[in-house]
Amino acid sequence: MQTIVIAHGMSSATKGLNERYPTPMLPLVDRPFIQHVLEFIVEQGGTELDVVLSHFPEKIEDLLGDGARWGTRIRFHLARDPSHPYDILKSVNVNRSGAAILLVHADRLPEVDLLALIPDYQDKDIVMFCLPAPHEAAQIQDKDTCVWTGWALVSEGFLETLPLGINEQSMESLLFSAIKNGGRIFEVPKVLDVRTYKGLLDSNRMILNNEFEKIVPSGKQIEPGIWISRNVSVHSSARLSPPIFVGENSRIGKGTSLGPFAVIGRNCILDTISTVVESVVAHDSHVGEAVNLKNVIVDKNWLVNVRLGAEVSVTDNFILGSLAGKHAKRKIEGLMSRAIGIALLMIISPIMLLIALFLKFFRKGPVFFTRDVIRLPASSDESLWRQFRLLSFLPDQPVPSQKRRRKKRRGEIVELFFRFFPALINVASGQMRFVGLGPKTRDEILNLGEDWKALYLGSKVGIITEAFVRYGSEPTEEELYSAEAVYSVMGGPWYDFKLVAQYLKRIFFGKS
Repeated sequence: MQTIVIAHGMSSATKGLNERYPTPMLPLVDRPFIQHVLEFIVEQGGTELDVVLSHFPEKIEDLLGDGARWGTRIRFHLARDPSHPYDILKSVNVNRSGAAILLVHADRLPEVDLLALIPDYQDKDIVMFCLPAPHEAAQIQDKDTCVWTGWALVSEGFLETLPLGINEQSMESLLFSAIKNGGRIFEVPKVLDVRTYKGLLDSNRMILNNEFEKIVPSGKQIEPGIWISRNVSVHSSARLSPPIFVGENSRIGKGTSLGPFAVIGRNCILDTISTVVESVVAHDSHVGEAVNLKNVIVDKNWLVNVRLGAEVSVTDNFILGSLAGKHAKRKIEGLMSRAIGIALLMIISPIMLLIALFLKFFRKGPVFFTRDVIRLPASSDESLWRQFRLLSFLPDQPVPSQKRRRKKRRGEIVELFFRFFPALINVASGQMRFVGLGPKTRDEILNLGEDWKALYLGSKVGIITEAFVRYGSEPTEEELYSAEAVYSVMGGPWYDFKLVAQYLKRIFFGKS
């Protein structure tokens, strides 16, 4: 089924957020709205999509790509005027088989079973998907008794005869006129609509309340109506009232009250004793201490009060702010770690050569040992994990038994020369950092508990670890989990610097 998606990206009712996003990119629970639309179309048999863009086209192109991720093919077309996006349809190559062409507006999603309708579609027919008008209880029959959802099945001939310079209202009138000459109006029970701020809140509410069966939030449903994504930190004193959704890598602070009908995007922080009720907090946003949000939309420092119809930019970062810069900061930290790794490697390369020669002549077996470990951070989807080979002058050791722990351990200085030095090659290549969680193989990660696994996948791999600094080279499983949980919360540039200092103290002076 060929699909034409109108994603011009502008709405007169969402001007504030349109300065940051095209309307179809507004959040619907766990994903941008247009991604839900695309996945719905593909599930209903869509194999080719022609997407008409205008406002912030690069944002939608970056999200959707060529469609290969969903097993479909996407072609993009640019309309110069977002208020007249249909002119470009003259240049779209439509199928010539007489099959139905699905016309879609990417800021709406009706609940309809296309797979059941398309086999009965007749050439040159028009099928409009409509909601009953609020004041009408009878079956919908024409323009006066229904509200168009922005979706329709049209023919090649209809598209070829479209006049130039029409807007959506004109398109709607042309479709209703065409209905009289053959076609029908198909009633749908409900539609998701993000053209207004109220529609955005209502659409998120419908998904959380399981009122739209075609979409189920991602993440783990830890209790009925409470969806928590991977690597989420929720303080034990936080109050969660379903239904709610919390995106990956977000932190819910002490005494926070969340829900009902609250959506928190990925990479967000809700500070101490804040409250979020019947609201949407977009990704990379910070909600400050004791801030109460109800019936609002937050995007970083932009606040929309839906009930009052007011929008405001908050200049005080202690109230609302952006966390987006932190991701760029992580990239900079990674580049700095790599540069220092290269410098250190150049300095200690003569020592490594001497160690390698010593082991070659005085130890049986290989000089280097390798271990295939997973790069971090990593997706919860195992198929997307990437591996790298960790180098060492020492073979792997199993987790020690308590009996082994009573024996005299190998000097900590060996760790510096035999593990730290070879791993600098991995640091210099950008595969790991100086400080992080201990590297693990695929099987080791799969054998972790769900909470530990989520915590681990959201962090970073390092040569220097909290576990080694606290417990030495042979921590128990309980000690290892405790150390990795602490680092996942406390990790940062200053904390990493302190761990490096404590690591050197342990290496040269032993356990304090």
